[in-house]
Amino acid sequence: MENNRMEIDLEKFSISEVLNLPFFFIIGRPRSGTTLLQTLCDAHPNIQIPPEARIIKESFYRFGQVKSWNEKRLNELFDFIRLNPKFIEWKVDENKVKSFLMKHLEVLNLKTILKVIYLAYPSVYHKKSILILGDKNPNYSRMPEDFLEYFPEAKIIHVVRDYRDHILSMKRVKLLNGNLPLIATIWRNSQEKIFSLQLRYPERIFSYKYEDFVGNPEHYLNEMCDFLKIEYKPQMLLYSGLREQSREGNKFIANDMFHGNLFKPITSDNVNKWKEKMRDRDIRRADVFVGTWAERSGYERVFRTHGIGNFFRVLPGYLYVYAYHLMNFFIFLVPPKYRRKIRNYFN
Repeated sequence: MENNRMEIDLEKFSISEVLNLPFFFIIGRPRSGTTLLQTLCDAHPNIQIPPEARIIKESFYRFGQVKSWNEKRLNELFDFIRLNPKFIEWKVDENKVKSFLMKHLEVLNLKTILKVIYLAYPSVYHKKSILILGDKNPNYSRMPEDFLEYFPEAKIIHVVRDYRDHILSMKRVKLLNGNLPLIATIWRNSQEKIFSLQLRYPERIFSYKYEDFVGNPEHYLNEMCDFLKIEYKPQMLLYSGLREQSREGNKFIANDMFHGNLFKPITSDNVNKWKEKMRDRDIRRADVFVGTWAERSGYERVFRTHGIGNFFRVLPGYLYVYAYHLMNFFIFLVPPKYRRKIRNYFN
């Protein structure tokens, strides 16, 4: 495989083995260490987890009701998924995937097809036996409950970062237009959703703080592997040795603006940057928009008062957030291939 990527031989798997492969999701807001965790997991010889390419939700939206699969349907699915440029970067051998799937049409459903596609991802890391499949995308933090519906047996690893450092990082790379009220509000909403899910499925969600992880990554990786019921492998922390292969193999990983620190040693250097780089006015606004979800998530607010002055100070932000969600509602009515382009522009 080009760029020294390791291609899995699908013919070594029976369809029953594929059906029984467990699945897990990495979720968290952008700029919270989800790409770091995905890379660490990819370095594990028993985990197959491609870089992010938001294909699961949109595939279920488009093909979730399909009960019977044939060659035509499979081609339609691949044509649809291929509209996503990040999926193209996976460099999956579609012919081999289709050949495998065509032998098992009678037992296929969309979940199984997606498992085979993920299994076929050629990683830059050496793989032995694949024991679990994974997927990572920061946007999952907006609707984590959907993915437990698609994969009822799946587990979730959730990472949260201090909302003030999160805001600073999002503004630096201009995600969500760098709009503080919107970034803070979506952070709060994602925490509400993950807390609700944890109450319903405590055994299926492992949550940790980014600040704790970077302080002791080996400890948390051990806990995560126990959670996923696989053995911890020290090479997970040796992932940086394949920096160039990863950058060459995926142009999105090579984007220094977003992933410039990915292959540097894991440190706490970016923890509490807000204390020196964030203006008091912005700290106050962030504290108001996040509210008590700061403390519930393990972070202490600087400003807790909510007087009439604060109300008028944050009112324009709430109006912006309302307009944003209204726009997203109408975007959802647009056909998926155009929807991606619109969302990528705003997100």
